Amino acid sequence: MRFVFSLVFLTFSLLYTGYGMYSLDLVDSLGRLGPGFFPTMVGALLVITTAINGVGEYRQRQRESAQPGAHGRDVAATAGLITLFLVLLPVLGSVLTILVFTGVYLYRFNKGQVVFNALYAVVFSVAIFALFEIVLQAGLPRGVLAPLYQSFQ
Repeated sequence: MRFVFSLVFLTFSLLYTGYGMYSLDLVDSLGRLGPGFFPTMVGALLVITTAINGVGEYRQRQRESAQPGAHGRDVAATAGLITLFLVLLPVLGSVLTILVFTGVYLYRFNKGQVVFNALYAVVFSVAIFALFEIVLQAGLPRGVLAPLYQSFQ
């Protein structure tokens, strides 16, 4: 099932990238990066990572026989965390929600590496904030930290 999911996600990644390259300009009339640059970059990374994941899943599938329902709890846990993320996003804001989501996800799926998990969650949250709020000026949900955002405008 994971292999099929990887193939479906690879297909959607290819479609996303192709549509972005077809419908958006990579360079504007002045020769600067246009509106299609970021979606194309994200799409290319999606294609590369999903292709690598698909190959890995195929190799793992060849090595071991899959047990039906063996990953049901992991899927349920991930679905629950995504639901929690969507519920907390408008309340806590993007920075705290990403921090909570990443921390809980790593605690669940990367047990035994508490220091790494905590450091990764903090660095990832700050990197996402810096990318979208400072570099791209895209604006993320602010939540309870809204008064602190005034210093970045």
